[in-house]
Amino acid sequence: MATTSQTSPPKPLMFVPREQDHKWIGNYLKKKHLALTHFIGKPETTSLFYSTEDFAALIDSIRAIDPDGGVKIYFTSYCHTGFAAVDAIAHQGGMDLLTLVFAATDAGRNDTGEYFLIKPLGGIIDLPKPIAKTMIQAYQSKKMPFLTTIMKDAGVPNFRETRSFWYPLVDFYGDNGLVQEMERQDAAGITAFIGSYGKKDTVTGARLDVSWQMNIVFEMVRAVQHDGITYYYHFDYEDTADWNGRPDAPTPQGLFEGSDTGNPCPPATCGGG
Repeated sequence: MATTSQTSPPKPLMFVPREQDHKWIGNYLKKKHLALTHFIGKPETTSLFYSTEDFAALIDSIRAIDPDGGVKIYFTSYCHTGFAAVDAIAHQGGMDLLTLVFAATDAGRNDTGEYFLIKPLGGIIDLPKPIAKTMIQAYQSKKMPFLTTIMKDAGVPNFRETRSFWYPLVDFYGDNGLVQEMERQDAAGITAFIGSYGKKDTVTGARLDVSWQMNIVFEMVRAVQHDGITYYYHFDYEDTADWNGRPDAPTPQGLFEGSDTGNPCPPATCGGG
């Protein structure tokens, strides 16, 4: 077994073992994806790919708003908004599909009023606040009640579905941040998989029961050339050459945020977003 090197970079804050990743992604596919596909009449979103350039630019934009703040990621749905950049995606096949909207927050987890969407084919949209709220409401007013019905039937009587996740910026940007790890791994991009916690899973620190609530699993993407064409695949940290020799990242103060998922809302601990 490799030994820890004093010169090896620390492991990223946002890391959980691949066994957890596989479990959570599988939970969503088994418990929710089929139902959501029937609900909207076409295959529901399973994952969202972001290029390294777009994802790094997104985090830079949020850091410029409040470098001591955080990132809130809302589950949303494409819908008619009256905003051309979003409606074009909806009209090109995106209507009703799950997507993620990124919000800048202060250190108290309160939205600052700036919202961002990475387009399916690349590029970042600055969303006006009313447009972001329309997309958020499209998910919360339609899919959340539906998913609550599904999970109550599955035996979770007090189920409450996830609305959003909050991460401190240090999870994304810094010595142990996700952006720096993407650069270290020469990643071509990152994919946000839709997942679901398992039965009796709890949020580390708060010990809150989040059984079957949706979460987000970030997986890095590598590019490979074959017959002159570029292809992409996901890889696990555990398969990189120096993983066993890298020391663990220091745990942040307060609630532990460092994993592939953050803290779900509800419970309402995410400020006034």
